[in-house]
Amino acid sequence: MPDQANPVYYQQLLMTTIFTTVLVVTFAAAQANFPLMRDLALARHGQDTALEVENWQAQIEAMRSLPDDQKLAQANRFFNTRSRWTQDPEIWGENDYWATPLELMGRGMGDCEDFAIAKYVTRVLAYHPSATEEPVILDTLITDIRPATTRPGTKLSRWRDLLRRAAAEGLG
Repeated sequence: MPDQANPVYYQQLLMTTIFTTVLVVTFAAAQANFPLMRDLALARHGQDTALEVENWQAQIEAMRSLPDDQKLAQANRFFNTRSRWTQDPEIWGENDYWATPLELMGRGMGDCEDFAIAKYVTRVLAYHPSATEEPVILDTLITDIRPATTRPGTKLSRWRDLLRRAAAEGLG
């Protein structure tokens, strides 16, 4: 669990809101190529990650028939129980790196942005919310599911690189 007295903790929480807002529009029409993702997972990270991609696909399929509140809870739980929170320098050797869902599954750890991206993509693939719908935050640190307007905002960065990498991994 991160140190809530650490200013980095709050900077990462602020970025979560911006991520979600941008991803509402960007991933609204996303289609997943799970065979490509599985092949990339196997080549880059090994059999365990390839199986995790299959588990993710099965989770998304199962979520489609659930009520919205249960979809959100399942998206939140899937990554919270499979990956641990760690800061970017420890994972990537960089101060700020935005991981794709495949990268999060491959490393088994990520920071706030990585969890937010993976959870939002999961939600979008389980159903396509309206582009005008207010996004909600599926937080790694706070178990309540909250509207984005209840979270403070910050500047947006690195999202184009993330989207390019996600599309190359089958999320485009």
